[in-house]
Amino acid sequence: MLRLNQNRWLGIAALYSLISACGGDTDDSQNVSATPSAEAGAPQGTLGGMQQSGGQPAGSGAVDAGTTTGAASDAGGTNTPSVPADLGQDSQGDTFFRADTLVLKAPNLFATLLIIRADVTADGQAALNAALTGDDDMNGFIDMSLLLRFLKTTNPKGADGQVTPGGADCPAPLSPDSACGPDKTFPFQTPALTYANSTQACVLAGAPESAAAPCFSTTPASLTMQLPILGAVPLQDGQIVGTWDGANISNGFVRGFLPKTVAAATKLGEGLPAFLTLAGIKAGAPLSNFLSDAQMQKNARGEDGWWFLMSYTAKPAKFEAAK
Repeated sequence: MLRLNQNRWLGIAALYSLISACGGDTDDSQNVSATPSAEAGAPQGTLGGMQQSGGQPAGSGAVDAGTTTGAASDAGGTNTPSVPADLGQDSQGDTFFRADTLVLKAPNLFATLLIIRADVTADGQAALNAALTGDDDMNGFIDMSLLLRFLKTTNPKGADGQVTPGGADCPAPLSPDSACGPDKTFPFQTPALTYANSTQACVLAGAPESAAAPCFSTTPASLTMQLPILGAVPLQDGQIVGTWDGANISNGFVRGFLPKTVAAATKLGEGLPAFLTLAGIKAGAPLSNFLSDAQMQKNARGEDGWWFLMSYTAKPAKFEAAK
């Protein structure tokens, strides 16, 4: 199960409970990192993930946020991404890739642990790295799997078309011969995204990041990302790019905008474990509680919010809708 370091947060919670009980003075405005510094050359603020398999939505494996909206709108809400009857039941003629690396490069995520505002990004990334290959809850499935599904084509780099992201239950241990099955908690998103192939670099709209040619890029549209702690994050102007690297996808990026109004209206779900409750994190908290105003930007419409940026790589995967 994808989760943060439980012992670390329990220790922090216990420490500040003791300080409070002893009448010690504390500073509510203090903002500290509860994680070691990133290694030199590693991206800062890295935390990411888009789906936890095995029938549970991705939170941190600790925070169940699977009740957030699957479409970007100012209303927030509790809807999950929907899927029509023919998509997810008939995978013949479609091509699938499973993300084998995922890194949230921006923004940083924070949690208020009693009275301390702590950066939780590094712990989340470590947990995510393990979840991409491990079966911590021993349910027979890899803890987290995200698939890109190129519709009605066996050669997606041969022609433009449509692609949709979604979660999957992939058997553990990972094997190229084992087929993944559908994850009903995070189905392939509809409507699908339109993508185009290019012999020139595929650039993210409004950002310096790009995927080297030959590559594909999607037209900006509403897109849902699954993240530790936050769960389902409904993004506006979402875009996916990636380099066709032999049989694989490399140098991939996913980017989208979360308006402040949507972050405030989208809530964490129920089912928080005891150690997070002890640390003062509760179900129903808005996503904006885990984001820093210092990293807030404006989109082309002048709205305040946060640009989320995730890098990824992916390899071919088998998928059986009937599993």
